[in-house]
Amino acid sequence: MFSLSPLRAFNTDLMLGMWVMLSLVFALTLVTGFVKKMPRSGKSGALHAQVTSWWLLLPPVFAAWALYPMGVWLLVMSISALAARELAQLAQPDRTTALRGRLGGLWVLQGTACLLNVALSMAVLMLVFALVMQRIWRAGSGSGAERRETLLQALFAVQAAGLGCLLAMPLPSMSRDVAAAWFLYLCVVTALNDIGQFLVGTRFGRHKLATRISPQKTWQGVAGGLVISTLVSVWVGRSLNLSSVPWLVGMGLTLCVAGLLGDLLFSAGKRALKIKDYGQLIPGHGGILDRVDSLVLTAPALLVALRWA
Repeated sequence: MFSLSPLRAFNTDLMLGMWVMLSLVFALTLVTGFVKKMPRSGKSGALHAQVTSWWLLLPPVFAAWALYPMGVWLLVMSISALAARELAQLAQPDRTTALRGRLGGLWVLQGTACLLNVALSMAVLMLVFALVMQRIWRAGSGSGAERRETLLQALFAVQAAGLGCLLAMPLPSMSRDVAAAWFLYLCVVTALNDIGQFLVGTRFGRHKLATRISPQKTWQGVAGGLVISTLVSVWVGRSLNLSSVPWLVGMGLTLCVAGLLGDLLFSAGKRALKIKDYGQLIPGHGGILDRVDSLVLTAPALLVALRWA
């Protein structure tokens, strides 16, 4: 079971984490200033949305890290609750209540499993459920409304499985401070990778990556993300004394690719549902799933690396 102890002792690990958080605030401040000077366009608007969303997510992430591990459980369950609400509203009006009930049941199951420290098993089960639902939807069984609901449930299961990995991250040999440092590392690398891809893609993007799924993605943006993600991975990892430089380089590249795939996965979901955003949690910037799509796959990628490295 999770410890309900208060804020961790003010020790060296905590001070290092605070230094990383302050550095992230400084980086976001610089990017925000750069974005404000850019000519108004669709691309700059998307970049502004990314930056704004991380300004809003930064306080909850900081609180989750400071109150680790219970803080992370609260963060994950809050995100999943918002995701369930958003996805239920995308069903046909006469079916919204029923879908909300099913997603609510999955949410309770997810939260209980995480509290009992079986998050990894739960993540695997929900991922299998998502794959089954996706297969049914692709097979075209049922009416259009039923197929839409199946896809909505699959999207919820995928985010629940991915974010559930955040709760399975601590290894038996890890102290709470080390596990909390890995959580902070993951959030910082994921955030700056997203922003880096947008920034480089906006300035230098020429060749489209996946026009039908995400028209704004470019190969130049991905290349920029790989560089930025690697540099940030090494900087944060060494600042928190987490691992060697070669390992952190490989992890930076892996998280960049995982984040890109998470973004494309949920973008494909939006195209199938024929919507622009999953919700309006942040007016003009989309819903919670528009903001955490990369984290849904970077979290399991880091979990696998930590458990089988």
